[in-house]
Parts: sequence; C-alpha cells; structure tokens
Amino acid sequence: MVGGQPAAVEVQAQAAKSLPLSVSTEASGMGVVTVQTIWGESNWRPDQVEIYLEEHPFKAEEVAAVHRLLPQGAPLQIRSRRLAKTLVCVRVCTPTTSASAGLEVELVPAFDAGGASPSRFQLVRNGRPLAGYPVAVRPARGERQNVLTDDDGWVRMPAGLSGPVMLVAATLDPPKEPGGTLRH
Repeated sequence: MVGGQPAAVEVQAQAAKSLPLSVSTEASGMGVVTVQTIWGESNWRPDQVEIYLEEHPFKAEEVAAVHRLLPQGAPLQIRSRRLAKTLVCVRVCTPTTSASAGLEVELVPAFDAGGASPSRFQLVRNGRPLAGYPVAVRPARGERQNVLTDDDGWVRMPAGLSGPVMLVAATLDPPKEPGGTLRH
C-alpha cells in the first residue's frame, strides 16, 4: 500500500546478499514493503558457535542462556527466518499513519510533527515492545552503531544520519532443554 492505495511490488533480480525490488503505483506517498522468508534449519559447528552469536545483535541474557544449555563441544542447531521491512517513498515522502506491518518481530517507525523521515523506531514482537534490546544502525556511509531500546522498546536515530539506513535487530528463543534447537 502506498498512500492508502494498492501498489505492485516486483522482484527485479535475486542476488546472494540483496533482493532489488521495484514498487509501482498510481498513488503518491510513503509505503511499507515487507518480506518474510520461510523457516530454515542449520547447524553450526562447535568452532563456529561464537561467530554466529556475535554476528547477530542478540540480547546478552539470551546468549547466556544458549551458553548454559549448549553442551560443551556440541553443534548449535538453529531454526530461523528473516523478516525485513522497507519504507519507500513514491513521488513524495508523506509519513504513513501506521507503518506496522504485523510481522512477528519488527521495527515500527514514528515521525516527529512535520518530519519526512522517522526520528525513532519501536522494536516489537507480536505487538509488544522489547525493552533493552540491541539494535545495530548501519548507515550507507559511515560506521555501524550499536544502540539499545529504552524501557518502552524505542530507539532514537543517532544525530547526523542521512540517506539509506538499515536497522538490524534479532530475537532469540533459547532451547527449552540442553542440546535443543535455538529459534531465531
């Protein structure tokens, strides 16, 4: 939807690290495009477990639970999927009244009065705010910054950002028993 009207989204190409999309509509305004992958399973060798846990912005308590429940020298079994959301502007960049896409985990933007770009985002899971979660802020130019959500799940955009910015957050459901599968 763009400006309250249907929009067509077409995959332009598939690449190893990107999915270029084209959005077309007769309407003008801001729209939200979401992508959700199917669940996949993978196993990480014992010597790769720390690499996996460090490359994602997981909450420290979740990582500690994985360490506690993963037997020494065991592979890490993971069931995961990716959820992505992109804000797009067609002809004008008028903020949407609601940019929640209803994904299991998402960053919902909020706009200051008169602003065309989000000033902050709320990290939610199943509609509930996630407090104290790490979020990686990756500008197209410049260094990656790691920030934490506040008590209500909000993260403010660092000052001076412009252009495309990617926010990355991850949730982790530690295994229920030692040696179980991690859900991410």
